[in-house]
Amino acid sequence: MHPGNINFLLIFVPIGITVGALNMAPLTVFILNFMAVVALAPFITMTVFRLSVVAGAVWGGLMRAVLGNAMEMMVRRVLSLG
Repeated sequence: MHPGNINFLLIFVPIGITVGALNMAPLTVFILNFMAVVALAPFITMTVFRLSVVAGAVWGGLMRAVLGNAMEMMVRRVLSLG
């Protein structure tokens, strides 16, 4: 799987962690970590797909159903808290 042109967003992974550890403004931490999750989404999807192939039809389907929309679930959860 080729993640496309979003590889430049991977820089937000260490930046988001650092900003969170420095206890900066919550909105800043959220935006930077959101960009990091967007960059990691293709890798999460690829990993879930590969694990589901190894796990078999039933467990693989369950994993895809639960973890396939991981980013969407995280974003909805955070937005519902605000």
